[in-house]
Amino acid sequence: MKIPVYQIDAFTDEPFSDNPAAVCPLKEWLPETVMQKIANEMNLPETAFFVPTAGVNEDPAIGSSHTILMPYWSKRLRRHKLVGRQVSARGKPCTAS
Repeated sequence: MKIPVYQIDAFTDEPFSDNPAAVCPLKEWLPETVMQKIANEMNLPETAFFVPTAGVNEDPAIGSSHTILMPYWSKRLRRHKLVGRQVSARGKPCTAS
C-alpha cells in the first residue's frame, strides 16, 4: 500500500519550528487500525488524514480559521484584543487576546 505522507510545521510560518505533524491525503478512508499504525510509524505529535472532503469546509463548532485570522489582524491593526464572530447557525463569538 502506497500512501503519500507530508511532514509539516503546524502553527507557524517558520520552517523547523513549532509542532511537526504528518498529513496523509487518502483516496478513501482506511480502517482505523491501519491509520493508527501509520500514525505510530510517523512518531510525530500529530498525524492527520483526509479524503476529498466530506462536504464540510470548516468545523462549525470551533471556527478554526480564527486561529490564523486573529493573530494576523491583531498584528496589522495593532490591537491586543479582537472579537471574531463565525456566521453560522451556532454563531458563537471567539475572543483572542
